[in-house]
Amino acid sequence: NNPEIGDVRVSFKEIKCTTVSVLGQLSSSSSSPLISSWPSKQGPGYDVALLSKGNTTAKDMIQTGQTTNNIWTWVKRIGGWLIMFFGFGMITQIISTAADISIRWIPLLGPMAASIIDLGVSIANVVLAS
Repeated sequence: NNPEIGDVRVSFKEIKCTTVSVLGQLSSSSSSPLISSWPSKQGPGYDVALLSKGNTTAKDMIQTGQTTNNIWTWVKRIGGWLIMFFGFGMITQIISTAADISIRWIPLLGPMAASIIDLGVSIANVVLAS
């Protein structure tokens, strides 16, 4: 009964009983993902394993799952685009810095030329990230 470093502490919590709906394939005593036979946007053989609270129909569970997948797809696309945009911005910052150092000293035209180069680099970053 003397705890030592590295001992594992186990704790238990009570989960209130509630009704859930499970969409999957029952094999012996466990549930596994269902290999879909109905047409889906992802194509044949798309694995489905869904769990929702309450008494829900399979059609509603599938519709909710597809909506959730669609939302997460767009979140990942936008996040990936932002990461690429900032990455290309960091890579091409050397061009803006070099233009700023080499052109900025020219009176009147220097700052304008450096701004035009910065704009061109920013447009290139948007195009590359897309």
